Amino acid sequence: MFFINGIPSVGAALAGATPSQELVDSYEMANGEIAITGYSDADHLQPIINPASGYDEMQPYKDRDPRFYASVWYNQAYYGIIYGTPHYVESYIGGSDGLAQLRQRTHNGYYLRKFNDPDLRLGNVGNVLWKKFRLAEIYLNYAEAENEASGATPAVYEAVNTVRARVQMPSLPSGLTKEEMRERIRRERRVEMAFEEQRFWDVRRWKILDQTDRHTTGMAWTKQGNDFTHQRIVVDRRVVWADKYLIFPIPLNELNRLPAFRQNPGW
Repeated sequence: MFFINGIPSVGAALAGATPSQELVDSYEMANGEIAITGYSDADHLQPIINPASGYDEMQPYKDRDPRFYASVWYNQAYYGIIYGTPHYVESYIGGSDGLAQLRQRTHNGYYLRKFNDPDLRLGNVGNVLWKKFRLAEIYLNYAEAENEASGATPAVYEAVNTVRARVQMPSLPSGLTKEEMRERIRRERRVEMAFEEQRFWDVRRWKILDQTDRHTTGMAWTKQGNDFTHQRIVVDRRVVWADKYLIFPIPLNELNRLPAFRQNPGW
């Protein structure tokens, strides 16, 4: 994993899948408050910050949900001991892991931490276990279905809070409406199941592709002496967000076999 989804300063050949700024923004603060509630512009460059959260835009990676640190390598994140020396990620412009339009380097300022055991870099025995179906997904599937059927019942709270308790995150606030609980469940799925091949299907069955997949953003860090400044950047603009991409086209050879069938809308 580290070789094709890793950071170049520790010998990875490819940056691979890298977390977007939108994913980073979706992690709550450690106190359970939502840090970024949305964006005031279409390009997601102007975040709407929840003042009650304690989020500090100058230190955006401080005091976040523990799952953030388990999933994302960010600028100046502690990587581990490499050949006896503490190693930190240098994803700032000009750094050893800095932004570049190369497959070996991040395009958005982040690298994938999840699934990567730094010990494997040195040939040590790792502790990476791959689960085909996780208990957390069962809880979140149940919570979503129960909320859609009956609203934010105690059973919904219990299911979601069980997942949150595993990482010592506070329970959800009481009194959520069905719509508010739906948003919290979707946020929970996004961070809990990040890079586990769920998000692609989630945004399609929720029919929010036009809200989530128009583009992705990142964070460009600049080092000035011992200080860092940062700027949000648009990394990729996409064209596959229209409603027709909620479903797949029927292969033409299948349509030829069944002439009474019609092609899916938009294709």
